[in-house]
Amino acid sequence: MRRMGTNLTYILEHITGIFPKGHFRRGILSLTIVSMLILAMACANTGPLEEMREDTFNVGPSPRLIVQNDNGRIDVTSGPRGIVVIQSSLRMPSKLDYKVIREGDTITVRAKQQPGIRNLSLINIPGADLTIIAPSSTFVSLLTGNGDVEIEGMRRSEERRVGKECR
Repeated sequence: MRRMGTNLTYILEHITGIFPKGHFRRGILSLTIVSMLILAMACANTGPLEEMREDTFNVGPSPRLIVQNDNGRIDVTSGPRGIVVIQSSLRMPSKLDYKVIREGDTITVRAKQQPGIRNLSLINIPGADLTIIAPSSTFVSLLTGNGDVEIEGMRRSEERRVGKECR
């Protein structure tokens, strides 16, 4: 006597014995189609595709800007003293953990993709395109997973690229 539940061959033989010839293939085909429909619905967008945000901060003479962006372009240009402006274009914001945090003269921008099945497809990947205007004396630290980076007119900066997501 065979043990049930652990022997895949027994299970397949049992299932094929239940269905008349030809019905087993149709059952497998139906199961495959239903599975694909469920996967497609899970990958569907559930919120707006794009959202714009703008944050403005008054800063001192030696500000710091830290940017961690999993996916998207980062442009940093020099601007007037004492003001940092962050303009963000968020793709699939419902699937993106986006935060701008200020601690003293340090401003941190984090745009991280939320984990999940929706991020496995190459269609509608969450991300943020950032345009930042800051005083030229700002120390800029950029950590990016994917996307172009352009820094103009800044005296102190560093850029680090990592694979898929910023850690």
